[in-house]
Amino acid sequence: MSKKIDIVEKIAAEKCRKFEVNSTVNLFDLIDGNTINEYNLFIAQFNRLPNCMRKVDIDCRQANEWFAKTYETEIKDCYYSQRFLKIRKQLEYDDIYYLLHEDLLVYFNTDRSIVTLLFKKTDVEVVRRIMDEIRKFGKKTSRHRLLAYWSMGVTD
Repeated sequence: MSKKIDIVEKIAAEKCRKFEVNSTVNLFDLIDGNTINEYNLFIAQFNRLPNCMRKVDIDCRQANEWFAKTYETEIKDCYYSQRFLKIRKQLEYDDIYYLLHEDLLVYFNTDRSIVTLLFKKTDVEVVRRIMDEIRKFGKKTSRHRLLAYWSMGVTD
């Protein structure tokens, strides 16, 4: 496991608080396959439907490292899952969930290169500022793939 991302484990251990599920969500409903469903987690934590901002093609490993260091003092809680990658022969963070501000849930899906921000009461300008910073970790490969497909005559 990379020492660069060990801050996630530190935050998860230090910021751990008692998880209280409200009466609208069954604790088992939080799990979707082998991961926590981010929408169900939000509803369980805050008892309301969230607004959503999502960005795809993000290098979540780098973005998460930046986010954890930048917002460490503001993070109220953190959950994560790890999986063993044969290619790197080590455990890697797969899904990372942060709770901060009034009701902001930031979810890094490293396997799918997607970052999701769920919120309702947190100031939308604060959420947009975070998303703008995360966008800087966008992957350039998807654009190159699109150009390659276009040059071969494939269109949408």
